[in-house]
Amino acid sequence: MGAKATGESSMGASKKPTWRRVVTYAYVLAILVLARPEPPWFWVGFGISLPGMLLRMWACGYLHKNKVLATGGPYAHFKHPLYIGTFLGFLGFLVGVTTLHPPGSYLALAGFPVFFLVYFIYYLPKKNQVEKDRMLKRFGEEFLRWDREVPDFFPRLRPYKAGTPQRFQWSGLVRNSEIGMFGVYLAGWVFLFLRMRGLF
Repeated sequence: MGAKATGESSMGASKKPTWRRVVTYAYVLAILVLARPEPPWFWVGFGISLPGMLLRMWACGYLHKNKVLATGGPYAHFKHPLYIGTFLGFLGFLVGVTTLHPPGSYLALAGFPVFFLVYFIYYLPKKNQVEKDRMLKRFGEEFLRWDREVPDFFPRLRPYKAGTPQRFQWSGLVRNSEIGMFGVYLAGWVFLFLRMRGLF
């Protein structure tokens, strides 16, 4: 979604230390320290995670906080490319660190059900409703048309077309703090690769 009124944009811009962030970062750090990644799980996980992060970058190129409703790029196919990108990125991470060696294996396996339950049962439904209310207040009829025609999570094949055509802007990656996030993502995977090769 396109403005700061959307939870997607605020998700990329807000850096406030919430309990969810603290727990997530602590879990990821523990996984990185304890993980002993093995092929082919590492490569399968990377193959899942990379498209998710590229999807996030594509979406951020269309976000203009507090200015316009993003309806171009991935937003022409579904409403929440940032959420789906984050989901694929974290799912790929969990797959990539899958191993049969405890204690890392216990942490990785425990992460699957917790992640799915929290993300799909609690977080997404709540955020989706909050965003819809905010977007309706901010963009009115423009949002209603887009909301009626574009699905939340499962993309439509034919892109939504309405209003002024929108173009991808590389500056959007900086504007929406995505460059730093992608850098952290790459650093994490490089670290796991080096661990897999026995260099750490």
